[in-house]
Amino acid sequence: MESAIHKQQYMKAFEQRLVAFYEKCKSVGQVSEQTQRDIEIFIEAGIVSGLTNKEELQPVIDNHHWAIFEKTLEQGRKDRVINTAAEGNYSKLDQPTWERQGVKIK
Repeated sequence: MESAIHKQQYMKAFEQRLVAFYEKCKSVGQVSEQTQRDIEIFIEAGIVSGLTNKEELQPVIDNHHWAIFEKTLEQGRKDRVINTAAEGNYSKLDQPTWERQGVKIK
Protein backbone atom coordinates (compact mmCIF):
# COMPACT_ATOMS: atom_id res chain seq x y z
CA MET A 1 0.00 0.00 0.00
CA GLU A 2 2.77 2.42 0.95
CA SER A 3 4.62 1.49 -2.25
CA ALA A 4 1.56 2.41 -4.33
CA ILE A 5 1.42 5.81 -2.64
CA HIS A 6 5.11 6.42 -3.31
CA LYS A 7 4.63 5.40 -6.93
CA GLN A 8 1.68 7.74 -7.29
CA GLN A 9 3.70 10.60 -5.74
CA TYR A 10 6.63 9.89 -8.05
CA MET A 11 4.45 9.79 -11.17
CA LYS A 12 2.76 13.08 -10.23
CA ALA A 13 6.13 14.75 -9.60
CA PHE A 14 7.51 13.27 -12.82
CA GLU A 15 4.64 14.62 -14.90
CA GLN A 16 5.01 18.07 -13.34
CA ARG A 17 8.75 18.12 -14.08
CA LEU A 18 8.23 16.75 -17.58
CA VAL A 19 5.61 19.37 -18.47
CA ALA A 20 7.83 22.15 -17.11
CA PHE A 21 10.78 20.73 -19.08
CA TYR A 22 8.82 20.55 -22.35
CA GLU A 23 7.31 24.00 -21.86
CA LYS A 24 10.78 25.44 -21.30
CA CYS A 25 12.03 23.63 -24.40
CA LYS A 26 9.20 25.11 -26.43
CA SER A 27 9.55 28.67 -25.14
CA VAL A 28 13.35 28.87 -25.09
CA GLY A 29 14.04 26.60 -28.04
CA GLN A 30 16.78 24.65 -26.33
CA VAL A 31 17.44 23.90 -22.68
CA SER A 32 20.78 23.66 -20.92
CA GLU A 33 22.57 20.36 -20.63
CA GLN A 34 22.00 20.54 -16.86
CA THR A 35 18.23 20.89 -17.32
CA GLN A 36 18.29 17.92 -19.71
CA ARG A 37 20.37 15.92 -17.25
CA ASP A 38 18.03 16.78 -14.35
CA ILE A 39 15.03 15.17 -16.08
CA GLU A 40 17.14 12.15 -17.06
CA ILE A 41 18.27 11.73 -13.43
CA PHE A 42 14.68 11.94 -12.20
CA ILE A 43 13.66 9.22 -14.68
CA GLU A 44 16.60 7.06 -13.65
CA ALA A 45 15.77 7.52 -9.97
CA GLY A 46 12.25 6.21 -10.52
CA ILE A 47 13.53 3.19 -12.43
CA VAL A 48 16.37 2.37 -10.02
CA SER A 49 14.10 2.71 -6.99
CA GLY A 50 11.63 0.29 -8.54
CA LEU A 51 8.78 2.80 -8.56
CA THR A 52 8.41 2.61 -12.32
CA ASN A 53 10.01 1.29 -15.50
CA LYS A 54 10.71 2.50 -19.02
CA GLU A 55 7.62 0.80 -20.44
CA GLU A 56 5.41 2.67 -17.99
CA LEU A 57 7.11 6.05 -18.47
CA GLN A 58 7.26 6.05 -22.28
CA PRO A 59 3.54 6.61 -22.89
CA VAL A 60 3.56 9.47 -20.35
CA ILE A 61 6.53 11.04 -22.12
CA ASP A 62 4.96 10.55 -25.54
CA ASN A 63 1.57 11.97 -24.47
CA HIS A 64 3.02 15.10 -22.89
CA HIS A 65 5.39 15.67 -25.81
CA TRP A 66 2.46 15.46 -28.22
CA ALA A 67 0.30 17.74 -26.02
CA ILE A 68 2.94 20.48 -25.95
CA PHE A 69 4.65 20.20 -29.35
CA GLU A 70 1.88 18.53 -31.40
CA LYS A 71 4.42 16.10 -32.85
CA THR A 72 5.97 12.80 -31.87
CA LEU A 73 9.40 12.56 -30.28
CA GLU A 74 10.75 11.04 -33.48
CA GLN A 75 9.40 13.89 -35.61
CA GLY A 76 10.87 16.38 -33.13
CA ARG A 77 14.30 14.74 -33.47
CA LYS A 78 14.11 14.87 -37.26
CA ASP A 79 13.01 18.49 -37.21
CA ARG A 80 15.92 19.46 -34.93
CA VAL A 81 18.45 17.84 -37.26
CA ILE A 82 16.93 19.55 -40.29
CA ASN A 83 16.75 22.95 -38.57
CA THR A 84 20.31 22.68 -37.30
CA ALA A 85 21.55 21.84 -40.80
CA ALA A 86 19.51 24.70 -42.29
CA GLU A 87 21.34 27.07 -39.94
CA GLY A 88 24.64 25.85 -41.35
CA ASN A 89 25.52 23.67 -38.36
CA TYR A 90 26.18 20.18 -39.67
CA SER A 91 27.70 18.77 -36.48
CA LYS A 92 24.68 16.51 -35.86
CA LEU A 93 25.04 15.14 -39.37
CA ASP A 94 28.73 14.43 -38.77
CA GLN A 95 27.67 11.61 -36.45
CA PRO A 96 27.09 8.23 -38.07
CA THR A 97 23.43 7.55 -38.83
CA TRP A 98 23.24 4.65 -36.40
CA GLU A 99 24.33 6.99 -33.57
CA ARG A 100 21.78 9.66 -34.56
CA GLN A 101 19.07 7.01 -34.55
CA GLY A 102 20.06 5.89 -31.06
CA VAL A 103 21.35 2.42 -31.97
CA LYS A 104 23.65 1.15 -29.25
CA ILE A 105 26.44 -1.30 -29.92
CA LYS A 106 27.18 -3.72 -27.13
